[in-house]
Amino acid sequence: MYAVGASVVRVRLAPAGDGAVSVVVADGTGVSVASADALVTRPVGEGEFAAAAGVGESLYRVEWVPASPAAGLEVGVQGCALVGEDDFGLTEVLGAEGFADFDEVGECVPDVVVVCACSVGDRGVVSGVSAAVDRVLRLVQGWLAEERFAGSRLVVVTRGAVAVEAGEDVRDLAAAPVWGLVRSAQAEHPGRLVLLDVDDAGASLDALREAVPTGEPQVAVRRGEVLVPRLTQGAASGVLVPVAEGQPWRLEPSRERTLEGLTLATAGDAARELGEFEVRVAVRAAGLNFRDVLVSLGMYPDHRALMGSEGAGVVVATGPGVESYAVGDRVMGLWTGGFGPLAVADHRTLTRIPDGWSFAEAASVPVVFVTALYALRELAGVRPGESLLVHSAAGGVGMAAVQLARVFGLRVFATASPGKWDVLRGLGIDGAHLASSRSLEFEQRIRSVSGGRGVDVVLDSLAGEYVDASLRLLGEGGRFIEMGKADVRSADEVAAAHPGVTYRAFDLMEAGPERIGEMLTEIVGLFEQGALQRLPTRVWDVRRAGEAYRFMREARHVGKLVLSVPAALDPEGVVLVTGAGACWAVWWLGIWWPSVGCVTCCWSADVARRVSACRSSRRS
Repeated sequence: MYAVGASVVRVRLAPAGDGAVSVVVADGTGVSVASADALVTRPVGEGEFAAAAGVGESLYRVEWVPASPAAGLEVGVQGCALVGEDDFGLTEVLGAEGFADFDEVGECVPDVVVVCACSVGDRGVVSGVSAAVDRVLRLVQGWLAEERFAGSRLVVVTRGAVAVEAGEDVRDLAAAPVWGLVRSAQAEHPGRLVLLDVDDAGASLDALREAVPTGEPQVAVRRGEVLVPRLTQGAASGVLVPVAEGQPWRLEPSRERTLEGLTLATAGDAARELGEFEVRVAVRAAGLNFRDVLVSLGMYPDHRALMGSEGAGVVVATGPGVESYAVGDRVMGLWTGGFGPLAVADHRTLTRIPDGWSFAEAASVPVVFVTALYALRELAGVRPGESLLVHSAAGGVGMAAVQLARVFGLRVFATASPGKWDVLRGLGIDGAHLASSRSLEFEQRIRSVSGGRGVDVVLDSLAGEYVDASLRLLGEGGRFIEMGKADVRSADEVAAAHPGVTYRAFDLMEAGPERIGEMLTEIVGLFEQGALQRLPTRVWDVRRAGEAYRFMREARHVGKLVLSVPAALDPEGVVLVTGAGACWAVWWLGIWWPSVGCVTCCWSADVARRVSACRSSRRS
């Protein structure tokens, strides 16, 4: 490797022995960039793509936990300044005064000085890393050299530069090394610098005023929640372990049918020969639905049902008749038995993951949005101007239905527990159209707001008296669409008790694979147009599925819960990552095999969180 930074290269290949070629790479001016005396390639079979079926457990792991007064020293903030470009719109949120550089700050220095660090323009990752790191390095050096800043803290703010939750991707690769740089500076100058990473949720910006004074050196804000890192034992109790290392496995309920009895059982059928229209997917994340809780407790009507009906991953094999996908494609969609490293899917129920989406984000979309679309348009046949009541609207399907209702031009009423109303207000529902899902008062409230008319359509997931009250809100031509399984009623009996009302209980799979795939593709198109937004998503490692299941059973969540599936290294492989040379090795891989280079970068970022010890040079 001779040089870096070339955006265009010219490559010369020449035979170099049995099955090998020599490689010479030069930039547009003819200057040598890199060379290899002998490059040998070999074919890779399906088995090697699927080899990462085992999982390993680290001695320790970093967990990001909610910050509390006990989590760190409470430090007051007397004044705040922002230096440089306000890339994230922080000046107004923090009540900060803006300055072009440190010289403009003057001698009256506030307690906190904020700088933003993010990718610069369209430089690409390699150039972007250099630009971001160089800029922050100069800022930090200048900050530390100025005696007048000795009593202040420098807060370096990034967006998506660090993975906080399982399954979360590093969105700003160019800004990620800034965290490494500032961490080194923190070790040498404790208490002087703070790292703060935010997501793109509006609530997160509002939470910044709480995040800055925590006294923590590293802070992240996700969906308005302030998080701080803590080192915990990797082999803590409650971590599930596959029964057969190296074999396909999946999450399954115990014979006792309790959440405490969840287990990772062998899943030989995940590696079976593929039939017509089938593909095998290396699952990286899988959506958790209430159906899965019912299956785990033995309460689902079909006792043969498997848990894990949606997810996202990478195609590792294709069966006969599959022309739409190839090995290596990133896909999302519906399948069965997807709480494990491998799943078999009908390719017609899949679609490609949009650029920029993480696997966890992709896994949060299929069931909730396709279910809502199928219920509202296909079954209810909603028309612009009609009114819709969505029960449990802060859940996954509920939030998806609220968004689609806006697309269809509907007037929306929604129920949810009062503690979740702010989330629905964020989707455009005003207080007059909100009611509690834990009280029957919603019936009278909706009648009052609607002038006694009620609603045209009900999307239901409740039971008992709540169903009766909802049916009473429907008049002639009203449609009651039942998603739940706990209180399914006879359509004929409902019609007799409520003349003119159509009752329809459904299961999404009745739509068939082709229609499901068409709706999923349509949903992705609406996301790309900006008509829909992804739901708040909370991610658990599948080996800690019990925690996620209990969280869902207690109805504490907003939006979507997702289980991430770890991808292990080939136990027979060797990976050496050391010093700056490793960066050039990854860059070299990226030239010849972009997918390999990308995977190496992502793996390196993930593994870096799990090593027992690191050695570094303060001089480097």
